[in-house]
Amino acid sequence: MSLNKLPPLKDLVVEKDCSLKDTLKIIEKGGQRIAFVVNNQRLINVITDGDIRRALLKKFTLNTNISKIIEKKRFKYLNVNASLESIEKEMGTNLTHLPLVNNQNKLVDYAINFKLNKIPVSEPQFLGNETLYLNDCINSGWISSGGKYVKLFEKSFSKFVKSKYTLSVTSGTTALHLALASLGIKKDDEVILPNLTFISPVNAAIYLGAKPVLVDIDENNLCIDPKKIEKAITKKTRAVVLVYLYGHGCDVDKIKKITKKYNLILVEDCAEGMGTYFKNRHVGNFGDASTFSFFGNKTITTGEGGMVCFKKKKHYEIAKKLRDHGMNSKKRYWHDHIGYNYRMTNIQAAVGLAQMERLEFFIKQKKIMAKKYRFYLNKNKQIFFSKNFSKTESSYWLYYIKLKKKISHARDAIINILLKKGIEVRNCFYPIHLMNPYKKYHSKKNNLEKSIKLSQSIIALPSSVNLGDKEIKNICANLNSVLRKFDL
Repeated sequence: MSLNKLPPLKDLVVEKDCSLKDTLKIIEKGGQRIAFVVNNQRLINVITDGDIRRALLKKFTLNTNISKIIEKKRFKYLNVNASLESIEKEMGTNLTHLPLVNNQNKLVDYAINFKLNKIPVSEPQFLGNETLYLNDCINSGWISSGGKYVKLFEKSFSKFVKSKYTLSVTSGTTALHLALASLGIKKDDEVILPNLTFISPVNAAIYLGAKPVLVDIDENNLCIDPKKIEKAITKKTRAVVLVYLYGHGCDVDKIKKITKKYNLILVEDCAEGMGTYFKNRHVGNFGDASTFSFFGNKTITTGEGGMVCFKKKKHYEIAKKLRDHGMNSKKRYWHDHIGYNYRMTNIQAAVGLAQMERLEFFIKQKKIMAKKYRFYLNKNKQIFFSKNFSKTESSYWLYYIKLKKKISHARDAIINILLKKGIEVRNCFYPIHLMNPYKKYHSKKNNLEKSIKLSQSIIALPSSVNLGDKEIKNICANLNSVLRKFDL
């Protein structure tokens, strides 16, 4: 069960004079196989569906009052102000639910094993029209790349991002490949890319026979460093790929100025930048092409899927043809080019359209999450927070912290402790030039110290839109506690 679907306390409460039959109904409604027994809001005991089954085997009836089967039963509870460590210790490995009371012994909250200990780094939310649109899609029979939802999704996306020429594809990676191919990147061309990113843009260049040129990043926003771009340009340079890592923006004007000066193609990788703005314009509107990802951990998801946007119609038309096997749009089964099958399905688009309808809410929740993290971690002197460029607005796709130098050596140990507590934190991406398949693309003249340092010091925190204040407070309390242990 997702965190956002945990039942409210009132749905798990029964009065002490309730019958077994009515208690079963409450337990079934709550979906937790348990209920808290109260008398005038004061906690009396805990009852499970197992308790009721055993009572019926002992010849009790469904009309029996529950007080008769719990009068001698032992149960555990704690004060609501108990520390997280105390709650975890009390629950141990066997207790799934723990009632929490105030000083008057009134039931005010409850802890649940996965609520406390199993917090994913990211988790989608499907509380809109996803099921409705999927059922419509299935009932219509249009489940592959044909059907109305593909166009509806593209139109909705185009309206939000304000990009005129948008094309849905199978993933963020295929979006990058299609963008570079449609813009004419070919064998032996050089493409300048950040050394700290997910591997997709680098692979997309290699697919076309181009040479990735890896340069360092800006330590404040994790985006490619404009100063390093200009130093890496040669006669063979054809393009620059700007990646909005973790949803952070940068001074796009500086990068645009460089690409214009040297007549270079600019591709914006916005896989993590849905909801990121520069000068009040959504990212993806500054280059020759931009790409987006709808993988399961992204701000909106179609399971797998992506979108590619173009500045010019001619590149859009090329991409549209390449996406569909290079087929002639007017002469079916006649192929003008060697193309790809990068078409999004109608089923994926149906989910995507429903997700777009709630995108503003998702972005708002991400910003609330970021604000809460800063509040609860603000006094911790062992970490740095990300710094947004003054003209940008981050989407906070993944919220991250940077450990200060004196503690960064313990980054992996800190992550492992938090993982054992069930809090799914992650290390940053590895510098690309350190991995065997990409070592040959590293030029010694390009200093990559910042990407190395940042990769070793970053911890990405759970960033699901489903996170509530209690979960974020729990994460921060555990993080602060663990960091204190390594404060040398």
